[in-house]
Amino acid sequence: MAYFRLDERSLAQSRLNLYSRSLSDTLERFEYLPKILAKDPVVYSALSGTDGLRANARFEEFAEKAGLEAIYLLNRSGLVIAASNHAQQPTFLGKNYGFRPYFQTALAGGDGRFFGVGATTGRPGYFFAQPVSMNGTEIIGVLAVKLDMSEFQRSWEVSGDSVFATDSNDVVVLATNPDWLYYSTKTLPQDKIEALVESRQFGNFKIEALGWQLTGDEVTIGGDRFIHVSENKGKLGWIVHFLQNEGRIWERASFATAIFGVAIVALVLMATYLRSIRIQQALQTAQADRSRLQIANRELEEAHVELKRTGHLAALGRVAASVTHELGQPISALKNYLGAAEISGEFTRKDTLPKVERVIERVENIAKELRFFTQAQPALQKQVDLNHVVQNAVELTQHDLDKSGCEIKLSLTDTPLNIHGNQFRLERVIINLIRNALEAMSENEVRKLSITTERKGKDICCRFEDTGPGLGQKTVEQLAEPFHTTKPSGAGMGLGLAIASQIVAEHDGSLSARSGQSAGAVFEVRLPTAPDGDPNE
Repeated sequence: MAYFRLDERSLAQSRLNLYSRSLSDTLERFEYLPKILAKDPVVYSALSGTDGLRANARFEEFAEKAGLEAIYLLNRSGLVIAASNHAQQPTFLGKNYGFRPYFQTALAGGDGRFFGVGATTGRPGYFFAQPVSMNGTEIIGVLAVKLDMSEFQRSWEVSGDSVFATDSNDVVVLATNPDWLYYSTKTLPQDKIEALVESRQFGNFKIEALGWQLTGDEVTIGGDRFIHVSENKGKLGWIVHFLQNEGRIWERASFATAIFGVAIVALVLMATYLRSIRIQQALQTAQADRSRLQIANRELEEAHVELKRTGHLAALGRVAASVTHELGQPISALKNYLGAAEISGEFTRKDTLPKVERVIERVENIAKELRFFTQAQPALQKQVDLNHVVQNAVELTQHDLDKSGCEIKLSLTDTPLNIHGNQFRLERVIINLIRNALEAMSENEVRKLSITTERKGKDICCRFEDTGPGLGQKTVEQLAEPFHTTKPSGAGMGLGLAIASQIVAEHDGSLSARSGQSAGAVFEVRLPTAPDGDPNE
């Protein structure tokens, strides 16, 4: 029995340390926030009566990010002139908390720390307060924050342990048993009770004795006996108590006796059992190794595909440089010959010149597409409006749209959608996607193209929806593969989407595609929003 009692006390002490450390970590995490905010110029402006709205917004942002219930600023009379919950009901704004001890301590130049039930919200919280001083001497106000302790209290309630914390007045402020809250472990004198009522620390709760008896390391509450261990949190002025039911000692002793009775028989069976466990573990290890190997193989295959694509693009760059160089001079010479022949009247058939010109146009298009891969990435990037880029691209392709009989619908946002990039290369993306849609709808009787711009979170999107045949089973990665095309021979090299995809990648964006719900294809370009204060504006 003595052994189990000593062991239970050791376990109780370990559990107490966990609860005590959790409480300290929760409170100390926000200890220095009021000291930092008290030096914010916005706070001084609010106290001078010139910038209260800005202080409200600043406090609201900090409270949301820090997970605090409220951040608020009080003048010397205790009136709240700015609060993070200014737009909520109930709000601290306009309330007077001059009666609170944390305000009085901070106004006197100290660090205000206080636990109490909120006078406005009725929720328990821990308050930190710091004086706001002008030139380090004159105190002109108090900056306070409130940490909602309701969630922390609920985490204790579901733990299954018997733990509670008492403040410097021996009043229970946190407990796993909510019925113990705001009772005192000692009978308080009348003047102390009156002081608590005046400060409204515990709202309308009437402070009464808990009715427990402490003898050495044992305590009795409601007829139940517990092993009692406690820890004094000097900085907080609180004491954390942990109670371990003594019934566990008898349960463990009885259980140990029963275990010892069957130990001899169990040892015989244990050897066989352990052998089967080792075999099972070896099998599980082998299966886990096999799963990891399969995953590694898949990743290797994906890397191999990406490497092939990267190599394809690199090889394409070298080929493009060579082909562009070789095609440049013949094209120029052929144009000169044609011009001279046309002037001299050497062409006898009317259809000869248009045919030759179409050939030249195809060769020029090939050279233009290949030249993209030989050009260095543009250095000039600045803030541009995506709506303006779309409008320019549509104007440049208006002839193609009219010629194909395509009905285009633009749904652009009323406000600018600013991105950081190169306007001309972004126009190239829009133009390529428009022409890609026109090619897809060339065999359709109904040709409609819808272009929509919108903001999605931190990104800006441009969506293209056509009435073509859709993507079928193909993915955007396959469609963006260089030289991949469904056009007939001589109609193009399949570089339009490859070029668009590379330009979007240069701008830290993404290009996605899917088949429409009824028909056609949907392409979406997603680009990051330009940061505020773009240095290249």
